[in-house]
Formats: sequence, structure tokens, C-alpha cells
Amino acid sequence: MVASSSLVRAAKIKVMSKIEKKRKKLEDRINTMQDELRTSLTKKTSSTVEIDVASHTRKINDLKVKLNSL
Repeated sequence: MVASSSLVRAAKIKVMSKIEKKRKKLEDRINTMQDELRTSLTKKTSSTVEIDVASHTRKINDLKVKLNSL
């Protein structure tokens, strides 16, 4: 019994760590996209890439929904 409960515990920890990695990756992606959007809207230089604000905002919101579902 003890061995099986420790295996279950180890499996739960592994699953939790995978979820935490996904959360971190999504948070980083959201932050990057928000920074890109902010930069695009505030700095108008020849080196600034033009982005579609509506689609960029939609992608950010989709990622936030995905993050909240984890």
C-alpha cells in the first residue's frame, strides 16, 4: 500500500509540474504579446512592425481564457 500511494503522489506531482510549466509558458506568451501591442501603439518608427490590433487583442484574450481553464 505504501509503495502504491507514493507512486500516486509522484504521478500527481509530475502532472502538477506539467500544468505549472504550461501556466508559466502561457503567462510569458501573454506578457510578450501585450508588450508587442503596447510598443506598436506607442512607438511609430520605421522599425516598428505594424500589427492588427483587433486580432492581436483577440489572441491575448484567447490565451487568457486558456490560462484560466488550467
